[in-house]
Amino acid sequence: MPVYNEATVIGTVIAGLLEEFPNVVCVDDGSSGASARVAQEAGAVVVQHPVNLGQGAALQTGIEYALQDPEVDAVITF
Repeated sequence: MPVYNEATVIGTVIAGLLEEFPNVVCVDDGSSGASARVAQEAGAVVVQHPVNLGQGAALQTGIEYALQDPEVDAVITF
């Protein structure tokens, strides 16, 4: 899931996703606030871009990260 300056809502979103999906990966796309910390504290794996590269690049990074696990058989973007 791409994340950019979403600290106020990301924890609740991740909590809801974890009810249905055992693994949530967030790509913090150069946020200036606490989005990465809040996402990690909510239970997501966080991958970070040092600067904002856009939604497409964030999705690509997240998919590439997920596919490193040989047991992954599906990737759902959100």
